[in-house]
Amino acid sequence: MSIRNIGIALVTCLVIIAGIRCADMGDEITQSVNHAPVITSAGSVTTTVGQRLLYRAVAIDPDGTTPTIWLFNKPSWLSVSTDSIFGVTPDGAVDTSFMVVASDGSLDDTLMVSITVGTVNRAPIVTSTDTASVVQLGHFVYRATASDPDGTTPTISFADFASWLTPDADSIFGQAPSDAVDTSFQVIASDGLLADTLLVSITIIQGVSYSAQLDSVVFRASCAISGCHMGPTPAGGLRLMSYNHLMAGGNSGDVVIPYEPDSSILVMRIEGETLGPRMPYLHDPLADSTIQFIRVWIAQGAMDN
Repeated sequence: MSIRNIGIALVTCLVIIAGIRCADMGDEITQSVNHAPVITSAGSVTTTVGQRLLYRAVAIDPDGTTPTIWLFNKPSWLSVSTDSIFGVTPDGAVDTSFMVVASDGSLDDTLMVSITVGTVNRAPIVTSTDTASVVQLGHFVYRATASDPDGTTPTISFADFASWLTPDADSIFGQAPSDAVDTSFQVIASDGLLADTLLVSITIIQGVSYSAQLDSVVFRASCAISGCHMGPTPAGGLRLMSYNHLMAGGNSGDVVIPYEPDSSILVMRIEGETLGPRMPYLHDPLADSTIQFIRVWIAQGAMDN
C-alpha cells in the first residue's frame, strides 16, 4: 500500500474513533436526572369541635413516576389510610399538625400541615326546674339558672307570664291573686346567637282561711287548752285563743312570719324541728294535712281571713 493510501486510512480511523467517543459523550450528556417529588396539597386545614376532618395528600413527580406518600406525627384523634388522614375533632382539641412525606424511592419532599381548631358556638342550657307552686295570695319567686358549654354567661329573660308576675334580671316574682289559676311562663337563656327555652308550670294551691280552717278547728281545739296556750300565764307567754294573740307572739318573739312558713317558729314546733318537745305538748302531733294547712296559711301572708 502506498504511503498516500496509508495516510488516508489513518485519518479515516481517527475520524471513526473520534465519532465513537463523541457519541459516547453524548450518551452521557443526555442520560436522565432523577428529580424529587413535589407535594402539591395544602399546607393547612381548619376544623371545629365535632366536625369530621379529611385531608388527602397529593404529590407529583417531574419524572413521571407515582410518589409513595406517608403521613407522620399526627394527633391521636386522627387515623391514616394510604394517602389520607381523617377523624372527628374531639372536645378539648387544640391547634396541631402532622407531616406529609412523598418519595420516589430515592428523593423525598416533606410538608408540615398545620391544623387550626376553631370554636363552635353551642347553645346555653336552662338548668332550673320546670315546675313551681304558690298559694293563692302567696308571694311567688322563681330564679332561673342556665349554663353555657362555651363558658360564657347566658342572658336570661322571661316570656308569656301571667299579669301578676314581674321579671327582674334572672328572677320573676309576684303575689298570686285570690282567684289565681294554674299558669306558666317561659325562661329564655341566650348567648346572643343561640338560645334555650324552658316552659315552667306554676301550680296554684288553694288558700286557707284562718277563721274557717284554723282558729277553732286547730288552735282552740288542740293548743288553747287548760295548762297550755290560754289564760293569764300561757306556756311560753304565747296565747292561741285568737288571731291577735297568735300574731302577738310569745316570750321568744314572733312565732309566725308572714309568707315564710319555713322560718316561722310555730311551724318548727309543730313539726318537731326545734329543741324542746314537739307541740302540742303531751298530745298527739297534728296531722300532716293540718300542718300543711298552717304552712299554706302562712305562705299566703298569715291573714285574718
